[in-house]
Amino acid sequence: MRHLQLGFAAVTALLVFAHPGSADKKPRPAQKVGGQYLANTYNGNSWKWSKGYAYFGGGGVFKAVWEDRGYAEGKWYATQSGNVCYEAHWKSKKGEEDRKVCWSHVSDADGVVWQRSSSDRNDWYRLRPETRFERGFVFKRSFNHIKRGLGG
Repeated sequence: MRHLQLGFAAVTALLVFAHPGSADKKPRPAQKVGGQYLANTYNGNSWKWSKGYAYFGGGGVFKAVWEDRGYAEGKWYATQSGNVCYEAHWKSKKGEEDRKVCWSHVSDADGVVWQRSSSDRNDWYRLRPETRFERGFVFKRSFNHIKRGLGG
């Protein structure tokens, strides 16, 4: 189980931060981004990760795939303190695990929104919904195929 946990931790780190050259220190001055802005930005969109996708559906529905190896189902939410989180059950051929992952969001003096994973204490990455988000559950066929293949 420890191997599985490390594997999913590595996946989580890679999911978001595959934007070469976009890491930076926390912008100064930085302001928290409101929950309503985050909910509107994520809701109904699929986020393209380096080797997978996450879908942030209406009613807090969260679904994700990582390559052709695993999938997750659970819930997502935005907080007034500037976080977007998911709590989901991941399943792959190697096992299963419940995970909670959050991303903190701040805006800089120019209004640019930055994010970082709760597992990353240093680097901030520019939130780029225009290039990383696609409207709808764009990987639904792949998700269903992987889920069926794993007995789900």
